[in-house]
Amino acid sequence: MVDEAKRAGAYAVLSKPLNFQMVLSFLSLLHKEENILVVDDDPSFGKTLKDILVLRGYQVETETEPEKVLDHLTNNYKLVVVLDLKLGDVNGVEVLKRIQAKYPNKPVVMMTGYRQEMGASIEKANQIGAYTVLYKPFETDALLHLIEEIRIKKLQNSLVST
Repeated sequence: MVDEAKRAGAYAVLSKPLNFQMVLSFLSLLHKEENILVVDDDPSFGKTLKDILVLRGYQVETETEPEKVLDHLTNNYKLVVVLDLKLGDVNGVEVLKRIQAKYPNKPVVMMTGYRQEMGASIEKANQIGAYTVLYKPFETDALLHLIEEIRIKKLQNSLVST
């Protein structure tokens, strides 16, 4: 019955007696507005992606300068970071490493328009823990699906860890 409920779309199945602190924590996560950081050296791409995500109900910050990425994450909840692999002279893998060093459980979705040129970086990003890599131009539904997948995992983890 538990497996059937999960296949039908349940986030989790709770056993009685209920841990009310866990339930309240879970409910507060459900109502928290999701905040996303988009990092791309092309400000027009970042703005376009932000506009699309805002229309879907997300709060979005954008950053074009790789050295300022960690400032956005300090004392500021972010569900996910969407990070370009080619940030001018900076390789996005280096930014990914900095994020992981300070926030090891932060999901980072990498993106690139240079699939062939960035092949080694794509492989390295996957090896060191990028959530996935999207190839520009990508369907926004693919990104929205990934964000929802990450959100659901976070909600499920909150039920298990509390």
